[in-house]
Amino acid sequence: PRDTCSTGPVQCCNSVTSASNPITSTILGLLGIVLGNLNVNVGLGCSPLSVVGVG
Repeated sequence: PRDTCSTGPVQCCNSVTSASNPITSTILGLLGIVLGNLNVNVGLGCSPLSVVGVG
């Protein structure tokens, strides 16, 4: 389907930040999420997209 990709469903996030950001790493730690690579982006406040705009 259009709303999926190789990493899973497409999400719309309120903000995107680096996993190496101190605040982001604290949030990830509180949630029990361990990342092996801190050179990745993390979406915060995300919700699934049900319709992809065309045009």
